[in-house]
Amino acid sequence: MTDYNEKKRGRYIIKDKFVNFWFKFIYPNLSFIEEGIYEFEIEKYEKEYLPFVFEEIGREYVKDVYKEKARRVWYKDVEIDIVGDKIAGEVKWSDNVDPSKLLSELEGKVKRLNIPAKKYVLITKSFSKKKLRMLS
Repeated sequence: MTDYNEKKRGRYIIKDKFVNFWFKFIYPNLSFIEEGIYEFEIEKYEKEYLPFVFEEIGREYVKDVYKEKARRVWYKDVEIDIVGDKIAGEVKWSDNVDPSKLLSELEGKVKRLNIPAKKYVLITKSFSKKKLRMLS
């Protein structure tokens, strides 16, 4: 068991979304843009940038709805996208996510990191309709 409050190393993230986008997509393609070539790989945008933005939106949602400051917790091989004082959650930019599997994985991570969560939040692009019906 570990304590998720232990801080050993930091991770630097550019908070301004416009500047972040510029460094991820404009700056690496600057020479193409200067030559008048404006086509970017949309797959790279969807795989690298949208999940990051979706996670940020998830944390903002928790802050607005549950009135808790949410952050990401990362310890060794365990990452939880949303951690507040009494809430934990996962955010997935994926389609047809199995909610019961995601919840089970989240509960295991929460237990492993000793997080005192009383509520769980799952946010995805879409859940598997078949699996959702099974939960009802």
